[in-house]
Amino acid sequence: MPDPFTPAFTEDAGKKDQWTAFTKQVAVDSGPITDVAKTLAEFLLLRAKEALAPKDGEKAT
Repeated sequence: MPDPFTPAFTEDAGKKDQWTAFTKQVAVDSGPITDVAKTLAEFLLLRAKEALAPKDGEKAT
């Protein structure tokens, strides 16, 4: 799992402060960084697995 999606990253006090400052700057409240990272990880990692899966007629490596 990429670092930005790990609890060690998303629960870091400094990262939380950066996230809060960023969301205030862009005037968007997308929720806590832990929720955003979880949502992104679920979406992106599923797509990555799909992209790496063998297509019809291809052999798995």
